[in-house]
Amino acid sequence: MKPTKAQLEVINFIKDQVNFWEGTNDLSSPTHLCDIDECLNALEDTIDLPEHRKDRLRDLMQYLYYFIKNTD
Repeated sequence: MKPTKAQLEVINFIKDQVNFWEGTNDLSSPTHLCDIDECLNALEDTIDLPEHRKDRLRDLMQYLYYFIKNTD
């Protein structure tokens, strides 16, 4: 089964965030957390994302961000 439009939008959201972190000159910047929220709001304009799913995706992205940031 191919990914749905909504699944592809979430995949692209994740890829865009990770690509941005990869290219940043300051991975410790709190701006990255703000960007997650801003991009989540934009994602809601594209797909129907219930609040609990949005919160879960935010939590997962923040966890991934901190995991990468704190990896030596």
